[in-house]
Amino acid sequence: FFVLLSGAVTLFYLMLLLFKLFIVKKSTDYPLIDFSREEIANITLDELPMYTIFIPLKYEAEVMHQIIKAMSSLDYPSEKLDFIITLEEYDLETRSAFLRLSPPSNFRIVTLPPSGPQTKPKALNVAFKEAKGDLLVIYDAEIIPDVDQLKKAYLAFKHYPELGVVQTRLDHYNYDQNILTRFFNA
Repeated sequence: FFVLLSGAVTLFYLMLLLFKLFIVKKSTDYPLIDFSREEIANITLDELPMYTIFIPLKYEAEVMHQIIKAMSSLDYPSEKLDFIITLEEYDLETRSAFLRLSPPSNFRIVTLPPSGPQTKPKALNVAFKEAKGDLLVIYDAEIIPDVDQLKKAYLAFKHYPELGVVQTRLDHYNYDQNILTRFFNA
């Protein structure tokens, strides 16, 4: 019995490994998408879609200034940006930090209902109902996006209409803090 069980478990993990290799292979079918400065400069403001940018936060008061600064630095018309910051009801420190900064009017807070689990997926499920944009973006608190990232994403969807999702390359500001942050950055 244990030999059969061991064989079944081994077969399962072998199949899982093969599946992961298949997924990695499929992901390399699309090259890294990049656009020249000229292509980005040729975008007319009228053609740009509205983005809703979700920033799910929990106990992130210390980086709120960085978040507002990074999001306000995006090279994109502010009237076409809808920022949603999700906060748990009890996270008064992060809420206070946000309000103290007097953020631009296109930033708003969506307060999450007091229920479990208190996770990023729950925060996004609640916030999705509030989205105004044609395209959706999710940024973590520590992400400082390239200023032209939203225009590049727009061009990626325009040039590759079969895509449903675009993942940008992630560079963390604290990549050399410890071994874990080095792995994340890799």
